[in-house]
Amino acid sequence: MNKNALKKNAWNHVRIRPIAKRFFGEVGPPLPPVDDAWLIQEVGEEGVRISNTATGHGAILGYDHIHHFTSDPARGARSGFLILNVQIHIGGSRLWIEPTFRPGEALADQFGALQHWDRSADLAYLAQAGFIRG
Repeated sequence: MNKNALKKNAWNHVRIRPIAKRFFGEVGPPLPPVDDAWLIQEVGEEGVRISNTATGHGAILGYDHIHHFTSDPARGARSGFLILNVQIHIGGSRLWIEPTFRPGEALADQFGALQHWDRSADLAYLAQAGFIRG
């Protein structure tokens, strides 16, 4: 990833690919994916600081974690996608990162091609799946 090219995208809102995997609590069961907006807060020497605008989770991505940036003109001039070489996982207050096999492709899970999940349905999903009492 070209640092100088990415610097002009500081304070852009981006969606990440693959979409972050979510978990109920720090060690709980997986939740369906939500295509959150992430904010590029800083492009520095160590990497790119991003934060999830819906959950507050944040991380510094190394430049080798980022395959490329691409614009998202349908969402506005300061919007885009970060195509990653890693999979971000969030659960409870934790965020962790694992490498992927191909840039932008999620690690396999039971949610497959599920899209447009609303996080307000998480508790109903967990109750239906037997993880919590409804």
